[in-house]
Amino acid sequence: MKERNIQIALIILFVVATTPIAVFIPSSGLDSSWLAIFNWAVGKEIEFGKDIIFTAGPLGFMISP
Repeated sequence: MKERNIQIALIILFVVATTPIAVFIPSSGLDSSWLAIFNWAVGKEIEFGKDIIFTAGPLGFMISP
């Protein structure tokens, strides 16, 4: 019974330790600001090329998780 509990605990620990968690925390500077604008523009259904022009292209927002 004790060995079974240890095995279950190790499996749970392995799953928790290897699960990727994508966290995007806005910060100051240019790098995070243009990613935030892409996400905002997609949410507001702004048309790329007509309302907003950026050299990364219309799918540049997909760079950020």
